[in-house]
Amino acid sequence: MSGFWDDLKGAFIDGKKDSDIFKMKENVKVNVRDYHPKIMVAWDECLKGNLEIAKWLIQNGYEELVNVRASLFGEQRANEKLKEKGFVQFIAFVAAIREQEGAKDWLQKNKFDQLYAMAIAITGDENGWKWIRQNSSEDIFMITQTIKYIVDNQRTIRRG
Repeated sequence: MSGFWDDLKGAFIDGKKDSDIFKMKENVKVNVRDYHPKIMVAWDECLKGNLEIAKWLIQNGYEELVNVRASLFGEQRANEKLKEKGFVQFIAFVAAIREQEGAKDWLQKNKFDQLYAMAIAITGDENGWKWIRQNSSEDIFMITQTIKYIVDNQRTIRRG
């Protein structure tokens, strides 16, 4: 995980928009998508380990969401796929959850406010939960809770 983050943390959006793909330094692209609330509910189920939903997400063009789950569990290939498809903000999101240096700043500077708020909420900052309650939908709140549960349980397993 850290290798991917180290490669990307210096790449910032230059402000030019080309069909929802922001060009970044070093030819890194960021693919930005809006997700229907039903897709977010499906992602939550995928995060919880529902393999049928994960398969459906992949078959219907939402592989990046399945790769975020895999990245949370430390699967390096997931980060490669996220980078290939231009979803580097999700690499930064997982890096921020892992509290890797510069990841939270990268999300803020590149205006991924929702991912930033989710990351700080997951790592224990009440301001993140407050931002989510004021600016996001219930599905984002639910996903944030699910990811926090996953991350907290990983920490418990590592300590135990």
